[in-house]
Amino acid sequence: MTDHNHYGGDPESLLSVSYPNAQLSDLVLTIENRRRLWNVVMEQRQWDKITFHGLQPVRRLLFTGPPGTGKTSTAQALAGELGVPLYTVRLDLLTTHPKDEGEAEFRQVLDTLRQTYGVFVFDGVAEFTEDNRWILVMLQQFLMQDTSKSVIIVASNRPRLLDGVIFEQCDRIVNFGLPTSDEARAIIEGQLAMFDLRNISWASVLTAADGLSHAEISTVAGSVAEHVMLTNAPVSWARHLTAELGRARQ
Repeated sequence: MTDHNHYGGDPESLLSVSYPNAQLSDLVLTIENRRRLWNVVMEQRQWDKITFHGLQPVRRLLFTGPPGTGKTSTAQALAGELGVPLYTVRLDLLTTHPKDEGEAEFRQVLDTLRQTYGVFVFDGVAEFTEDNRWILVMLQQFLMQDTSKSVIIVASNRPRLLDGVIFEQCDRIVNFGLPTSDEARAIIEGQLAMFDLRNISWASVLTAADGLSHAEISTVAGSVAEHVMLTNAPVSWARHLTAELGRARQ
């Protein structure tokens, strides 16, 4: 469960804070991504030891990948592992503001972040024009000047739109792709863990799941689980899941 607060009480506010209790073990991740993310957690936990030896812990991350592939849930899990708040900055909201107003609001948000410790996510990196490129410039300056312990994540569906300076300021790039068949099965099994799936025929289910995101597969499996629990009726898991996954791609 995650509790959310929005600054100013507005659900569409630029900055929101939540307090996740998710863990990395809750997620279906590639082996490489799991290793990289655990390293971030361990280096945060051993910050004093690492810096004592003149080293800098990895804490600036660039998350890339299509929508629904796990960028947000991974940020929540990092905050949960570290027991710190998750601060989310919606950069896309700034593109609708006049420049002077947007700069002032963004500067206020960045000043707030400098005074706290947590996991910071800059989300909603969209198509930048000459009129709103100032957003990237301010983000670059923040990344270059920040000397805190906080974990900073820039999340983008289209990393090619980011300036090279942002790539240079990030310690690690974590790529999120669509799930493999094994990962899709793990997502479904996780959502249906309370049911006996030993006799399920996976071939048609995984074919139907191919091309869907982690979030889409998880939503479908969760919906099927809820339906079965509420109706308490016999179910053909393969047929039901295949049909619902097919609807998800329509």
